[in-house]
Amino acid sequence: SPSSPSSASSSAQSSPVHSSSSLPASVSITQPTPADVICGRGGKANSHPGNVNFRAEALKLRSWYESSSKSEKFTISSLLVDFVREKGGRFLKRDAERPGNWLEADGNDVRKKASQALREGRKSINTLSGN
Repeated sequence: SPSSPSSASSSAQSSPVHSSSSLPASVSITQPTPADVICGRGGKANSHPGNVNFRAEALKLRSWYESSSKSEKFTISSLLVDFVREKGGRFLKRDAERPGNWLEADGNDVRKKASQALREGRKSINTLSGN
């Protein structure tokens, strides 16, 4: 019987991977919620409440991120993604086929956005100190 809990936990661990990758890419979202993070450039993305909270959390993690190894950085960026999702947020990108609508960004793009947010600010600080 001790082998059954471990087999159950391993199948439980693998199922979220399958469920997230098998989500239909065509599910269009008409209105981002305040918890959602909008991927993309521009004022709407910067001022959206979910993006403001996302950047604030990234700022808290930034010094830890900058002093970490590559594998630790991956973990920290994943923590930032989890922070958004635990608050009910999604990472959304514009739906090219349906203007004004949104699609959920895929996991790799989401983690890249988190890593970018964790690196942001270094250039501006360096630029300011260089002047």
